[in-house]
Amino acid sequence: MSLEVKTLNCPACGAPVAPGDARCWACGSSLYVQSFTNVYDLDPQALNMGVREFDEVLSKAPGDAAALFSRGCLNLRLGLYPKAERDFARAVQADFNAPEAYLYHAVSLARGKHIDSVPMDTIEEMKADIQAGLAAGEIAGLYLLWCIIQQYCYEERGLLARPSSEELYEKACRAGVTQADVDYLYGLLAG
Repeated sequence: MSLEVKTLNCPACGAPVAPGDARCWACGSSLYVQSFTNVYDLDPQALNMGVREFDEVLSKAPGDAAALFSRGCLNLRLGLYPKAERDFARAVQADFNAPEAYLYHAVSLARGKHIDSVPMDTIEEMKADIQAGLAAGEIAGLYLLWCIIQQYCYEERGLLARPSSEELYEKACRAGVTQADVDYLYGLLAG
């Protein structure tokens, strides 16, 4: 799997690219990480290389929301949760209309712990991210994360959860959840 990063040179073909370009003019490759699933299978060396590439991009354009999101995904996969949390928070500040940034900010707040061991004040912060993300745009991952929270933090403890995890899973399915989304989020929070 190749890493999709924004650099001064295209990571796929090496062609020079301008800051702010989303795709390489020469080969058409994406220059940003589009989703956490893009980096999930990368080895630590490739992940660290991507972080360094985005460090360089962000030194020139510190408010680049896509670069912040991209570096956040890499840091999240490396298990560098405080760094990922900071990157996603800055990405949200730079672009309030990025539901994926809210999603992964919420995930990074769990710090790699099983969701049922995350303190309730953090769960409430995660739920606030979910609500803000849904206001920015409905994506399957936000419903799926909310489903996981309802299931493990409320329903399995015998507490009433509204909406229920089943209702939220149905919404995630209608929003286009994939098996990869399920596997990755459950792996990060409930594995």
